[in-house]
Amino acid sequence: MTSTKKKLYILSLISTVIFALIPTIGYQVDSNGYHYFGFPAEGFVYRGGLVFSFSSLGLLFNFFLFYWFFKLLLYLWRVLTVRVKM
Repeated sequence: MTSTKKKLYILSLISTVIFALIPTIGYQVDSNGYHYFGFPAEGFVYRGGLVFSFSSLGLLFNFFLFYWFFKLLLYLWRVLTVRVKM
């Protein structure tokens, strides 16, 4: 595995956790009083008291979405810097 992939994995993981913990971006409350955190998919659920749960599919979706987004940004950065140097 190349170092660029490792960096993208780490950046995606950090972004997934940060976007799940920012309360104003990915925060919802349903009729049962459960609090859902995560953007764009729900990753963490607070059910009251000390009860937390994780939505594994939401976390995986967010991880791969951020990975794809950062990979696209890296590709665009490389294309634009090559064109500027010419």
